[in-house]
Amino acid sequence: KILIMVNGGAILTGAWNEDSSTALYYDIGGAGAVQIAEIGANHFGGSGTFEGGSQSMSYLLSPNTTSAVVIAPYFKSHNASYWMYFTQAPYNVSLIIMEIGA
Repeated sequence: KILIMVNGGAILTGAWNEDSSTALYYDIGGAGAVQIAEIGANHFGGSGTFEGGSQSMSYLLSPNTTSAVVIAPYFKSHNASYWMYFTQAPYNVSLIIMEIGA
């Protein structure tokens, strides 16, 4: 089992109405990324302002393999017409991945 924890973050929006989400993906042996969790969509309404929407999540993955497992968090904007920046300074994000023994 693999415990995945994503903590922190802030969002700078470029539009009055913007939606976003954060998702976790994993890949075993290059077979292709599979989405395992998503939080959001977070709705923001303040152009050019930092928003503190929670981008934190935890997930316990049980891939049932001895092969290498690649974990990747993705930040998604759901409106291609506007820009969003995730984790602008001084806001930090941490990604902790921990193997849990049986």
